[in-house]
Amino acid sequence: MMNKLKQFINDSSLKKVDMSIVVMMSHGNNIDNTGRIVHGGFTQIYGVDNEGLQIDTVLDLFSAESCRALAGKPKIFIFQCCRGDKYETLHHDAAPMRDIKRKHSDMLIAFSTLPGFYSIRDTVQGSWYIQSIYEVFKRHTKEFDVETLLKIVDQELSKKHPTYKQTSMYESRGFKCCYLNPK
Repeated sequence: MMNKLKQFINDSSLKKVDMSIVVMMSHGNNIDNTGRIVHGGFTQIYGVDNEGLQIDTVLDLFSAESCRALAGKPKIFIFQCCRGDKYETLHHDAAPMRDIKRKHSDMLIAFSTLPGFYSIRDTVQGSWYIQSIYEVFKRHTKEFDVETLLKIVDQELSKKHPTYKQTSMYESRGFKCCYLNPK
């Protein structure tokens, strides 16, 4: 995965694009390379080599320093992976600095589930999260910006099963309002 990501961020055609959307779908967890569970937002996603790649490492590749072609352009990341082993169930003074560049801005990072939880998938239909993204974006892309679409995705996700629940989340890092198909 790292080789493919590096190949992507170094592609000269990125200078011509208006934005980037990266979707990564695989197994994942919140266990570091020493086998320790890391609470909070730590997440690793696994490649075919069974090696974990930290989500923060992926995001660092797209910083303004590492990927100058995308600096100042919207970058949307969608991670479909588990982030732990829990299920959700239904229950009743600073000195001024000069020439500072925003290194990690213009990013929207979407996760299929909360830190520490499983990401549920149907064995026939696939990931609940990706199903919901497909359905919502197909129906509402012309009406709403991406962040609103992700909020609707979470609402749809909450209706998938009467007992098992999954809560998606996203993080905005200086991300501006972005429409995929403006009116």
